[in-house]
Formats: sequence, structure tokens, C-alpha cells
Amino acid sequence: MAVDRMSRKIGLHIIGGYSGPLGVPRVVKIVDPSVQAMRDLRDRVGADCLIIVRWYECAQPLVPPEDRAREWFARRVGFMRELRGDTNIAYESYNEVPDSQAALYALFEMVRMDSMHKEGFRAVMGDFSVGCPDLPIWKTYEPMLAKMKAGDLLGLHEYWIDTADINNPWHCARWTLVPQLKDVPIVVTECGRDIVEGKGRPGWQHTCNATTFLLDLGLYGQLLDKFSNVLGATVFQDGSLDPTWSAFDVKDIWDKVVSQYATDPAPTPKPYPPNPVLMGIPVDGRLMSAEQFEQYVKGVELPDVRYVVIHNTVAPDEATWTKWGGWGYWKKRLKEFYEGKTPPWTKGPHLFVGPDGIGLFYDLAKRGRGVGGGYGERAVRHIEIVGNYGKSLPAGMILENAVRAAAAILRQAGLDASSLTTHDRYVGGWDCPGKKLREEFGWFRQLVKEEMETQ
Repeated sequence: MAVDRMSRKIGLHIIGGYSGPLGVPRVVKIVDPSVQAMRDLRDRVGADCLIIVRWYECAQPLVPPEDRAREWFARRVGFMRELRGDTNIAYESYNEVPDSQAALYALFEMVRMDSMHKEGFRAVMGDFSVGCPDLPIWKTYEPMLAKMKAGDLLGLHEYWIDTADINNPWHCARWTLVPQLKDVPIVVTECGRDIVEGKGRPGWQHTCNATTFLLDLGLYGQLLDKFSNVLGATVFQDGSLDPTWSAFDVKDIWDKVVSQYATDPAPTPKPYPPNPVLMGIPVDGRLMSAEQFEQYVKGVELPDVRYVVIHNTVAPDEATWTKWGGWGYWKKRLKEFYEGKTPPWTKGPHLFVGPDGIGLFYDLAKRGRGVGGGYGERAVRHIEIVGNYGKSLPAGMILENAVRAAAAILRQAGLDASSLTTHDRYVGGWDCPGKKLREEFGWFRQLVKEEMETQ
């Protein structure tokens, strides 16, 4: 069986960034973008493409749902207002909420929709995993569905185990089994090959070659074309640094998807401009112990520095960092990650601090990039601490290396520990460097202060 065309309902799910061809799909999705990345993405896909935005949430609290919904909106409204002129954007909230929390989540989304609608923003609700909600649970979501206004969509995730499984309505097009969804606008916000009901493997690269997966996407697109209330689907994924998702990566085949798009009338996208000045990030690449780094910093001039900004990597976390070989492996993957953003970064964070030492990523003597979009980049130096500090704090060698690295930079710049700050202070609503570390940042700053006083 062969498919000679690709439905434009098949779009890309982007994590971090993607610099290859996108064509003119009906929908794309991007996770944790900057405002500038959104504007660049719009230029590339044309005005008629819906862009779905999701922010990664370390935690998804639902109690009490009314307060949690208002807190979510307060964190995100500044970003949405900056893009108010673009009416073809829809915003997700939580991801794959289980059936056990259906009543709480339905109320959360109803309150969130109130806030979104007052500002004229579009919402995507649901983003449910395969087989969720179970058929009886849809009754709980009827008030949420009834509250949707023009422009809102219900998000679903659809995965299959092999080509034949695309014909299984429990996995693909399962809205046909749910009477409540007969006329509801739907978008599939993740799709591809995965483990479903204990069968299959996580990622198409584990179970088929590129030719077969392209066939899958062609057939799935044909299925979506049968439903006028289904806007499209975004294929998971390109851009993630987490090796957990590497077998899902479609970077090397997406140009073939785009080349097979149906030729029905569509806007011409703005071509993505190459950067003729600096192609890629010049990575330092050295790994140092704390003692080596302290000696190194003494030879670096830092006359313009006013702040040292602390981040957490989230992915990779400490276990993944170590499993894949530490700094020797991740310095290459991080370079690819930042250069794959939309648009590509030509600068990056200065240090990545892990259990194996202090990795020099970008020249400490130069202005790097760490908060995106140029927010105060001139006066800062960036330290990425390996790990996810949403629920825990740095410890062991990671903590020691991070404290000593921050102290050394502050000392050399002639600053004290009050000039140590966090990513979220630069970009409102950002979780970095993790909820727990943000709450306990006074503890971290005190450790740095004590380290500075010992030398």
C-alpha cells in the first residue's frame, strides 16, 4: 500500500525548536516558546495555520480547581497579551489528566475558559491520553464541552502500535465512539507510534523504518480528512533533549512529509532566513572541577556583569545526565537543541553544572543567552544546574559545584550574593529553576554567600 499525498491536517509537535521545512499545515504545536519564537513560527507557516501552545508544568495541581485555574491564567496572561494580534493561536493547560480527577479538571477548565474568553483568547481543553476518558466519564465533561466558545478546541492524543492499528477506533478517531463529541471542534495534539494497551514500543524508530512511518502518517491523514470537525493532528515530536523521546524524533523525515502535502490552495509561508553572520553556537566544551573553575574565572574579565541567573535543566535530570555519559555527551546535544530553536540561538547559557563537574558551554567573557528574547541578557551570566527542582533541591556534588561556580563568578565581577537571581524573575510565569528551588532560593543564596566569605 502506498500514499501519494499527505493531508495538510498532519503537522509537527515542536519541543524547543525546529529549523527544517514546515510547509503550510493546518496546525502545529510548540512547547515552551518565547514570544519571538511564536512570531517567527507564524512567518513560516502562514496566517491560516493554527499554532497550539503548551507550557510544561512540573506539577498539575487541581485543588481547589477555581484557584488553580486563576493561578494558571495569571502566570500566562502576559505572554498571551503580547501575541493578542494573532487570533490563530490556542493555548493548552494541563496534560493527560487521569479519569480519577475528571470532576476537578472539568471545573478547572470551565474557570480557565472564563478568564480566556474575557481576554479574547482561544483555549484547548483535554489533551487526554489514548483511551482516556473512559466512555462513561465523558458525562462528567459535558458541562466543560458546553462552555466552549467559537475558536476553542478539545485536544486528544492518539497513538497506534502498527499500521493496521490506525483502523482501530479505540486508538484512532475514537471520537466516533463518543456521542458527546459529535459536533465538537477537535485537534489531536499528539500522535504517532507508541505503547498502547501494553503492546508496541515507545517511538516509531523502534518498530518500523521511515517509509513505513510515512505511510502511517499518510493513512492517518486520510482518516482525519473524513471529519470536518477535526482540525488536524501534530506528530510527536522534534526538538526534545530527553533521550526518552529520541525514538519519536521525526526531524530526518519531516521534509518528506512536507513535500507530500496536498496542493490545495494555501498561503505561501515566509522562508526561514539563514544566519549569515554566525552559523551555530561556538561551544567552549571544557569540563572543570570546582577548583579548576575558580582558577579559570580569575583570568576572565567581567566588567558588565550585574547578575548571575540560576536555571534548572529539567530534562535531562541527574539520572539521565549520568546514564548518557555526562558532559561529554550532553554538550553536543545541548548545542543541537539551542541551534534547533525557532529561530536558532547563536549564543547560549554559560555553564552547565552537573555531578561530573562544571561544563563550560558559552564563553563566560561574552554576553550569552539563557532567558530568551533578549530580556536583560547584557548584564547577566547564566548557570544551568542539571536536574528537575520542582519538588526537590540540588544536593551532593551538583550542589557543591553550583555554589562554588556562582560564588566564583560573583567574586570576580565584584558583586555580592544579592546579585544572584532566578530565571523566573526575568520572564513572568516561568517555572525555572523549579518550584522547590524558587521557594528555597534564600537557602541557596546563603550557601553562596558563605562560600564567598571563605575565600
